[in-house]
Amino acid sequence: MRSGEVVATILSAEGLRQGDPLSSLLFCFTVLPVYRSAVDSAPGLRAVAIVDDFNISGPHASIFLTAFDHLVAESPSYGLFLGRPKCSLF
Repeated sequence: MRSGEVVATILSAEGLRQGDPLSSLLFCFTVLPVYRSAVDSAPGLRAVAIVDDFNISGPHASIFLTAFDHLVAESPSYGLFLGRPKCSLF
């Protein structure tokens, strides 16, 4: 707003709005099934998720990669796309 006039408008067409008090909670409810299915896809895995930061650990790299491949395959059906540069394997 400049001098009482609106100079630009950003439309919200879909999804949750950033800054909305319920957006984090609703996002978490939305992605919980895909996170659970990734962990359930391979035995012996543990996972911790803080909103969109999802960490998986397991006894062997091949088991971990099974879960990761599952997550990559299933997440687009939830409207999620992994930022590959942000993904790490230790």
